[in-house]
Amino acid sequence: GKSSDQGSFDITCNENGLMKTYFLLNLYNEDVTFFVLFWILVHWARLSGLVKLHCAEHTYCVMNTSDMYAFIIHVYKINPVKHRPQDLQSEHCLTENLKKLLQKLQASDKTELKDKLGLQVHKFFRDASSLLESEDLSITWPIDGTDPVLISMDKVKEIKKA
Repeated sequence: GKSSDQGSFDITCNENGLMKTYFLLNLYNEDVTFFVLFWILVHWARLSGLVKLHCAEHTYCVMNTSDMYAFIIHVYKINPVKHRPQDLQSEHCLTENLKKLLQKLQASDKTELKDKLGLQVHKFFRDASSLLESEDLSITWPIDGTDPVLISMDKVKEIKKA
């Protein structure tokens, strides 16, 4: 049969996006907790309306997904990662890196992972709720050459309400 399901999506490919991908993969490889944590927080942001869900009925969102990643990095005050992956210039290398990351996650101590996740989720909501609502938020990715992400004070208020 023919499927009548339709959806829209946004794909942006640029050098900054690739550098951000490198940054995140390095972060995840340094501490696999961040891999799960970012997934949980972005998923929460989608369900709460901060970031657009990938379905037709949800058209409103407060920020782009990439801005949410920047926001998470800002809240955790994450510094630049010490080293870059060897060569992630090809799709194959990115795929292999993700496979290794999933293997690392599967091999991790689940009790320790749950404990760290609980503490990190609590820290995120505690620190995000203390943001000032009286000024725009300018977030700088910890990567040279990327433009700052600007989140208006109205959006900061919506983030705090979510």
